[in-house]
Amino acid sequence: MLQPINELRRFHHQVYEVGVFDPDLMYVECKHCGRPVLWSKGRTSEILKGVDVARAELDASCMILTHGCPRCEPGERQFRLQIIRVDGGYAEDAKEQLVAHA
Repeated sequence: MLQPINELRRFHHQVYEVGVFDPDLMYVECKHCGRPVLWSKGRTSEILKGVDVARAELDASCMILTHGCPRCEPGERQFRLQIIRVDGGYAEDAKEQLVAHA
């Protein structure tokens, strides 16, 4: 749905530092079924506030794995998370480097 220009100006525009990785762009996948997991805007930043990992350590090679998702474990609402760094093809478990647990 198209909105008039004056309506679009109401929205808050966030300015990001050039060259700084935005953790909210990290890919999230269920470790059990392999499906991508989508959650609300800002959720990754929320999670990272409670985890002992420096944002400077995160980059485009990092992703979040959930141990289950609503699709493969219906009724569950909370899942253990891992933040990993992917080197090449992440399907090989030996290449995963654990960055943090959430």
